[in-house]
Amino acid sequence: MRPQDQGFSEVLMLKGGGLSQPSDPPGGSSYTDPTLFHNGDPKKFKGYVTDVITDGAIDFIDKKSSEPFFAYVAYNCPHGPYQVQAADWKPYQGVDLGPDAFPKIGSPWAGKKLNQDEIGKAYGMIANIDMNFGRLMAKVPENTLVIFLTDNGPGGVRWNGGLRNRKGTVYEGGIRVPCFIRWKGELDGGVPVDMPAAHIDLTPSVLEACGVAIPKMLAIDGQSLLLYCKNLNIDHPARHLFFQWHRGDVPELGRAFAVHGPKYKLVQAAGVGGDTFTAKPELFDIANDPFEEKDLSSEKPEVLKDLRGRYEKWFGDVKSTRNFEGPRIHLGHDREKITTLTRQDWRGPKAGWTPESEGHWDVRFTKAGTYRLTLDFPAAKEKRTATVRIGDKIVSATVEPGITRSVLEAPSVPSKDAKLEVWIEGEKRTGVTYVTVEHNRD
Repeated sequence: MRPQDQGFSEVLMLKGGGLSQPSDPPGGSSYTDPTLFHNGDPKKFKGYVTDVITDGAIDFIDKKSSEPFFAYVAYNCPHGPYQVQAADWKPYQGVDLGPDAFPKIGSPWAGKKLNQDEIGKAYGMIANIDMNFGRLMAKVPENTLVIFLTDNGPGGVRWNGGLRNRKGTVYEGGIRVPCFIRWKGELDGGVPVDMPAAHIDLTPSVLEACGVAIPKMLAIDGQSLLLYCKNLNIDHPARHLFFQWHRGDVPELGRAFAVHGPKYKLVQAAGVGGDTFTAKPELFDIANDPFEEKDLSSEKPEVLKDLRGRYEKWFGDVKSTRNFEGPRIHLGHDREKITTLTRQDWRGPKAGWTPESEGHWDVRFTKAGTYRLTLDFPAAKEKRTATVRIGDKIVSATVEPGITRSVLEAPSVPSKDAKLEVWIEGEKRTGVTYVTVEHNRD
């Protein structure tokens, strides 16, 4: 699933959704002077992360200035922890950024914990993105198709334009985001497109812009937006968009989902966090009630039933291709001879990001033979045991007090898919911080 294995010739990336997460390499979790991965190799950079990513994108564009190029520039900001440069935060320090400073429209702010320093730091991060996006646009040729959007609503408690709730929910405050499309010479500026659209529409839009036909055997869920961006008088088709929130290994039918239709939106928001939930379907006239303030579910049960049926059909369609089987991490491959596994990518009912979490990795051993596994973990005062389990094979070693690393050899591993488990056991059993896996090629 690495970008360089999906067609990208130049890659500068994080391994997680943000920095200061389990996938960060040791010492690489700071927004300033971060450790990023350049074409697969970890490298420590100087400067603020958004500046560094922009510099990398500009270098790439400058090299490709005489030929067509595609650049996917994914900033991790604004994202907690709110590590921001002092100069970016300064304009927001001491300024009232609470509810009283914003228009009283729509739904109240989601969440009770109001941290005005964090709000100011988030705005500082956004201001820094503004500056960097300006730098980027100054280098982009004028005839370039540019698409700018975000991934979800705000993660913290702050102004959200009156939309209901925020990140992690299927209310509008969690899923409605800005999306701007610019293509000088092809699209007029300042044209609002009122057709409900989603990320699934971007691929067919880009393909149409490039004059590339979608292969007949390939099913595309989205549709091109270019025609609607060019002509305000074209009626857009009635369509339904589907959203589902989930954590864990497999999505669950009915948990935290929404159906956005031409007029009505079904929201079943229960099920975010926790194992059990009680469904509470709501229905909104989203065309006239964008803030989701009036629940019409009891007044229009037939609409509710219709949208629920559409959702169940969509869920079945999504499930039908591979029954939600997740991607496997390939070990021992020539393209990545040494692979580091972290708590960010493991699975299982106890999987998490805390030191007490436990989990397993779904892997594919691409070569048979012996594998060397290097385990990194916090030190402890007592003697412990480090254990690796690959399928039904178990290898263990003693860990002396104060030791933070153990190297184990897993012999006679066949070339196959497997479950890889690693844990440390002393007074209590815990997972590890990192596992580095390498095929013994000699």
